[in-house]
Amino acid sequence: MYWMQHCRIKHMTTRRYLKVDDKLQLTLTNDLLDPTTIFSLRPIRKESEDNDMVETDTHCCIEHVITSTWITAIDEEYHRKKITDKSSMAGIQWCTATLKKIGVCKEMRYDDVFMLQKVSPADVRNFNYVAGVVPLINKIILDLTNGRLKLMWTIDCSVQGLTELKNFMTVNGEPAMGRQKLLRNIRVVERIVKVLDFPYQLTPEYELTKKLMVNCYDVLQAYLKGDSRKNELYIAKYMDVFLGQLSFEGGISIAVSAMLNELIRDNRKIVDRITHDHIDLFIDLLSKRKDYRFLDLLSVLCVCDDVVIPDNQKYITKMWLTTGRRECIFHTELGQNIRQCHNVVYMSRDRKDSWVTLQDFVSGKDVDNDEEFLFLEHQLRLFGNLSQGQNKYANRVITTELEYVSWQEAFICLTDKRLPNQLRASYCALIMGKSWCRHKRFPRAQVLKLVHYLVRYGYYANDEAMKELLGPLLSLLDSRNDKYCPDRTSMYYYY
Repeated sequence: MYWMQHCRIKHMTTRRYLKVDDKLQLTLTNDLLDPTTIFSLRPIRKESEDNDMVETDTHCCIEHVITSTWITAIDEEYHRKKITDKSSMAGIQWCTATLKKIGVCKEMRYDDVFMLQKVSPADVRNFNYVAGVVPLINKIILDLTNGRLKLMWTIDCSVQGLTELKNFMTVNGEPAMGRQKLLRNIRVVERIVKVLDFPYQLTPEYELTKKLMVNCYDVLQAYLKGDSRKNELYIAKYMDVFLGQLSFEGGISIAVSAMLNELIRDNRKIVDRITHDHIDLFIDLLSKRKDYRFLDLLSVLCVCDDVVIPDNQKYITKMWLTTGRRECIFHTELGQNIRQCHNVVYMSRDRKDSWVTLQDFVSGKDVDNDEEFLFLEHQLRLFGNLSQGQNKYANRVITTELEYVSWQEAFICLTDKRLPNQLRASYCALIMGKSWCRHKRFPRAQVLKLVHYLVRYGYYANDEAMKELLGPLLSLLDSRNDKYCPDRTSMYYYY
């Protein structure tokens, strides 16, 4: 390209062309043949009088050919649409960057200088790939609106395109944030949400479109991976759409809950906007179907970036564990408490109507995919998150009042080599986070046995870790930190 050569400037997000209208206002148009879209580049300084080629990293002014006006920066800042209710999801500010407006003026100003920079071929290919998905999604929206999305092959083609887009956002098994950002810049996210927000259940094609909805949520989940705060906050404004589809069947609720877990986890701005009504919704869904993904939705509300949220911990404990919804939970119990074998852990999946040993329950299960096993494992994780940070109320409900888990039960499961490692790890994490140490007649010998197993299985694998362990261990052995309770007959031990 040469200096002074006529050219058009394309707005890549909308794929439209920049123009100057009759009122000397910059705007966009789809008309490629519109003469008001023609501009030319004027150099600020030429490196050589004989070279008219436009080179990268050079400075120029931009002239509109027909009106002989120049693109200029306006002092006024661009303000995004303001949301009055800043406490709502829609009120989340996803970006704080300052944006400037541009306009035109009749005189060329030397301070209105633009730099020409070359975009790498890889970035161009990535942009074109995502931009190429836009017509596909627009076609889906159009077919849904006109009632033409009826043929299975049409849906299969749409699903294949969405699957390829999901895979495109992962490179060598890791999320590619530059590619994820393109879904935001080209407004693919909005189009996918528009596809999801269509009233499918009111149409006869609902059964056919379930697969389409699942793949839309898979794309959004891939877009959220990698812990990009901007990506999460940008999509949070559509939370009501997602929550409204948590109860859908056909794999949709599974896809929604997985995406919501990715969205909410460790994002305090979003967690703080989750209300008790939302928590009630999660627990109600859990009472209808034991799905470990609903447990995860509750877990991410208890601890955010290693900071506990006591209000959520207390409310979830109250509504999930103390309101009599026993169908929401797998019960575990020591054999001696239910007239079974002594010091053997049993579990019940049907509100304590029948019992089976924990070893029999896990026997032969694919622990990575079995829904019941994963429910028990994630239930233990939720117990741990509820009591994290020495939450007295949750600890009391779980260990004393309703006795969902006891020290002895947790320790037996931790030391049982017949149980899967994932389950033993969950019990270990539960023990380390619990406050059983505040209870009377705390089993000091069992603590020493626990330390023995932790050292034996490599939890303290180097000299530094062993040195850190020695201090608390010696204080436990010589009772230097023991504190006596008021009746002076039994002791409490505090870490």
